[in-house]
Amino acid sequence: MVYTGKLMGILFIFSLFFFINSFTAFSYKKKLLFFVLFLTFAFNILLFGFPEFRYYSLPFLMFSFLAAKKYVDDREGGLKYLIVSAFLAVLAGLFHGTAYFSFPAVLLLPLFKRPDGENKKSVFYLKQYSAIFLSVGIVFIIFFSLIKLFGYDLRFNTAVGGFDGRQFISFLPRNIHFPDAVNFLEIGYFSSRGWILFISGSFTFLLFISNWRKRVSLATSDFILFLFGLSQFVIVLFWGFDNGINEFDLYLVPPTLLYLFLIRYLLATITSEKSAWKTICIFSLFSPLYPLLLKVIEH
Repeated sequence: MVYTGKLMGILFIFSLFFFINSFTAFSYKKKLLFFVLFLTFAFNILLFGFPEFRYYSLPFLMFSFLAAKKYVDDREGGLKYLIVSAFLAVLAGLFHGTAYFSFPAVLLLPLFKRPDGENKKSVFYLKQYSAIFLSVGIVFIIFFSLIKLFGYDLRFNTAVGGFDGRQFISFLPRNIHFPDAVNFLEIGYFSSRGWILFISGSFTFLLFISNWRKRVSLATSDFILFLFGLSQFVIVLFWGFDNGINEFDLYLVPPTLLYLFLIRYLLATITSEKSAWKTICIFSLFSPLYPLLLKVIEH
């Protein structure tokens, strides 16, 4: 897991490179600012070698979004990009099942395209969704064929969540309470989610609180990125994180795509790059990445 974790870390850096460069409207300085700001988030602790399978799916989700972006930006069709996006989204799910939370965003992609004529709508959507499900089928055919070819025994089992054995939080009161379990909207729920958002570094966005009022012209692909990120962030809201800091590898990953969307939005609101650099450099000195790095070294 250590070796594969580092390989996935390298792949994620490549995906981040292509992701940042996909925003052609950003200047070179803003792209560099994007990269530096993202590095202050505690998610990057996983790049230092702390392995967690949930993290392995992220590079493929990133590339899936980039293919989706090309699909909606291509006015002449871009069916091949839709196929690649669906293929990569399913492949991400094979590394960790939570990636499938983003698959509904792929299913919405054809709705952002306009058919050539009113009479061709049914044919158009049939072609688009046939391509999606064909891609899904190909991924699973290849996957199960490789398993059979190499003689592996595939076991469908999932680890239980937290101390109470529940993967998702309970919406009804139980006899077991935090830190042994978390029920929806009780004090333990807010304290655990607050801790997650704090240790992941998302409080960085409070530094730009005045920027949220500024109007930003967002493209269709930005909305799709938001959907990819929101679908993963839902996991943070309902997963049974019961073990506090010891489960940081689980809850650092799901907000990543949403953070990328928020960074993209905030950079679009910044007019003075010099002042932004000062803010981010100061924050980086207090990033939660450092104590988490010490924890990894300790282990």
